[in-house]
Amino acid sequence: MVIFCDFDLIVPTKRKDVLTQIGQFVYTQLSAGGTYTNGPTVNFGTVPNALSIAALAKGQSPALAVAEGQSVAIYTNNGSGTFTYQPPLAETVITNGTAITAVALGDMTGDGKADLIFTGNPYLQSGVWSFDLDRYDGNGDGTFGGGDFVAIPLTNTTFSIAGLQIVDITGSGKGRALIAYTDLDYIHLKVCHLNPGNGASILCDDYTAPSVGGAQATAMTVADVNNDGILDVVITASHDTGTNNTFYVFVGLP
Repeated sequence: MVIFCDFDLIVPTKRKDVLTQIGQFVYTQLSAGGTYTNGPTVNFGTVPNALSIAALAKGQSPALAVAEGQSVAIYTNNGSGTFTYQPPLAETVITNGTAITAVALGDMTGDGKADLIFTGNPYLQSGVWSFDLDRYDGNGDGTFGGGDFVAIPLTNTTFSIAGLQIVDITGSGKGRALIAYTDLDYIHLKVCHLNPGNGASILCDDYTAPSVGGAQATAMTVADVNNDGILDVVITASHDTGTNNTFYVFVGLP
């Protein structure tokens, strides 16, 4: 995994530094305006299930959220590209006890503080396969308060997460959780937001496209593809043979 962002904020140059995850290590390279110098290395101890990077509050240096089995640990940024480990908190454990598959930081409430979301592996309950999306309110300091989760039903266990992000796709200041995944013969995009009448509950809309030739979703990105001023979602998918890769574009509507 490679991430570009300005995580060295001692000098607010707004230059894009590089963070690269290889196994249990994250290597940082600090931008000097067209060239890069090697920065600190973070050793997670074990290979993480997933990670995300975002500022915990406005004006702060981006922090790391790292999925460790069934829980999430936060690595707060010291402002120089070095990070301080904070052990997983009780409230960041996946609700139904399965391993965490994806994690993301972002502001879903509009309070300027990054909230935490993550998804888990499928589980069987009352004869229905599902996976959970968990959400917790950010306090802006690497700790999290109350939240909620929603169980997302599946057709069966032929399932894989391709991407999880929090993006303000409406321009309201409140991000929405975007989940890209494959469920049997369909590529899914779930767009989840907080219920306006009950900020703790989560509502999700489902958008699907038939999986061409059994392709599995592999990655997701967000951009204004058709230049209409509205964000669209692009999901890539690949076949078992590694050839004939497919792009699925979910076009944003006013």
